[in-house]
Amino acid sequence: MEKLTQAEKEFAEQHHDLITRYLERHRLKADEFYDIAAIGYLRAVHQYHANEELRQKYQFSTIAYRCMYCDIGLYFRSSKTKMRSAPTISMDTPLYQDNASMTWHERVAADEQSVSDAAIDEMIEQEYLEQLTPMQQRIATMCMAGHQKKDIAEACGISLNTLYRNLDKMKVALCRTLSDRAA
Repeated sequence: MEKLTQAEKEFAEQHHDLITRYLERHRLKADEFYDIAAIGYLRAVHQYHANEELRQKYQFSTIAYRCMYCDIGLYFRSSKTKMRSAPTISMDTPLYQDNASMTWHERVAADEQSVSDAAIDEMIEQEYLEQLTPMQQRIATMCMAGHQKKDIAEACGISLNTLYRNLDKMKVALCRTLSDRAA
């Protein structure tokens, strides 16, 4: 990674609390994972400043969370590759010794279904966001990024009461989206 510019360093200092919030949100111990998350965070700072399109399309927290997620995931994957000495088993072997439980093959199929469910969830999310006003879309995006209600209201230039009224309207839109999908 290239050295950060002075502007990038200042930006990183202003938003460094994202690292702690990310670790808390994912229940990761700071003493174990702070350094790994910080590398992803600094990479996000550099990418965000270097790419105008990113700044226009996404909030910095979205980019930072994605980079930290990737770096921590890479850490976990590399840790597992060092310990690859597990015995070979058949996919038809039951998960548990009772012989009545599902097999490994059935478990993998269940995981594939959850990937399919995630794609459907993403489509529902997109349909939901399209129903919202630009202000409500911003509120939804900030809520999904884990921002506090007070911070969202402040960033949107609205009172907490207005924020809560918008959230109520957004819940109605979500129920409408889900009921339309069920029908």
